[in-house]
This record gives sequence, C-alpha cells and structure tokens, in this order.
Amino acid sequence: MSLLRSSIHRRVNCYQYDAPNGAGAGVLFWIFVLMISLRMMMRNLLLGPVFLIAGLGSISCQVVEQATVRRVTPTNTLVISTNAQDATDFANFAFPQTEQWESFVLKNGGSPFIRGSGTDEGQMGYSLIDVSSGDLKGLTKPTLVVVSVTTGGSATPLLVYLFDLKDEQPKVAWSMVSGDRAEGGLRRAFLSDGKLQIEVYESENSRGDCCPQTYATLTFELRDGTLSQTAESHLLPNPKGSANFYKSGK
Repeated sequence: MSLLRSSIHRRVNCYQYDAPNGAGAGVLFWIFVLMISLRMMMRNLLLGPVFLIAGLGSISCQVVEQATVRRVTPTNTLVISTNAQDATDFANFAFPQTEQWESFVLKNGGSPFIRGSGTDEGQMGYSLIDVSSGDLKGLTKPTLVVVSVTTGGSATPLLVYLFDLKDEQPKVAWSMVSGDRAEGGLRRAFLSDGKLQIEVYESENSRGDCCPQTYATLTFELRDGTLSQTAESHLLPNPKGSANFYKSGK
C-alpha cells in the first residue's frame, strides 16, 4: 500500500480554435484576414477593426493544472525480509522509528536522497554500510547495523542499531545517532567480550572536520534490561588523522 503526494503546477496553453491546419495554411489565413480588414477600413472605418478583432478572437488561452505525483511508501510497519541463509536481510528492511530518528526503508541496501522543492520536504538518503554480530550478555542474537545518512549538506551522520534476533524477529534493543566526522563521528562499533564497544572521534586538537587527531572509546553493558556505559571513556590518538568509519573485522 502506498500514499500519493501531489503538487499542482499551473501552465497557460494558448491555441487557435479555427485556424486551418499546417503552418502555410495558417499564414494564408492571417493574410486573408488582414486583406479583408484593410478593404473594409477603406470603405468603413468601423467594420475593419471589428473584423480584425474577430480574427484575433479565434485565439484562446486556457489555464491547465498539471499534478506531479510522487509515490511514497509508508514506514510505520516493520517489514522483515530474509535471505537464503534464513537470516534477516537488512539491505531490504524497514527500520522502525526510534527516539532519535525517523523510520525509513532500505531496498537493495539503500534509499535515495530526494531534495525538497516548494511544499515538498523531500527525504533523507540512506545506505547500509555494515552488519556485524557478536556476544552481548543479556541478548540472544545481538546484531549491530550501521547506516549512513545523506542529508543534502556536508554532514554525514551514522545511525547505529543494536538488534536482538531472537526467534529471527529483529527487535531494536538500543540505537544511537553519531555526530559528523571530528564532531563525534563514528569510528567503529563492535561487540566484544559480552560488551558493546563504540569509538567516536573527538574535536580536541582536530585540524578541521575532516581531520580529528583523537578518538574516544565507550564501553556499554546490558544491566537490568538497560544498556549503560560501564567504563570511563579513554581518549586515544588517531593514527591516520582521518575521520573514516572502519567496518567490523577491520
């Protein structure tokens, strides 16, 4: 099921009702009108202009309304797609709304960015960039999913989802929205030793948004059903001096 959004654009069409078909015939038609008008003006100053106005009256303008329609797929229903290995296919998946971010749907690993115009707000673009699994105490089958966001500007935040795939039904156990590059951009996200590890870039001593010199490590554990930071963050030097995201296993 889909919704239809439309915007109305007005266009003025001018056309001639009774002119003969063809460019040549149209020229002859107007020559005939002008000749008759001149002859009438020579005989009667009033009838000539009246006939010419009548000829011009054969042209009419009409306002035509055109509707530009864009099909929008609602994302309020969680869609689960599976691949041949009976695992959740996050490349074709409806990500539910969270406290930090809106819902969206990926198809073949992405969703196009649509720039807004007029009253149409457009939509963000999304790309699946990493899926990894591991061990996290308290969850049956924890899986981390990272999605990049195209905002239409220079900022590129990353979305991190921690799913529990118990009974192959993905449920969001935790999520976060990273900052942009040196301003809290995501460096790595992975599961290790029963804990969730997050690395984010810090702006301290950075050489612009592109070139953070340090990053912070954050450790989370699941306690009483809540994922909480359990260790003090550590600030480490960024060896490459870039704001790249490193996929799992790298």
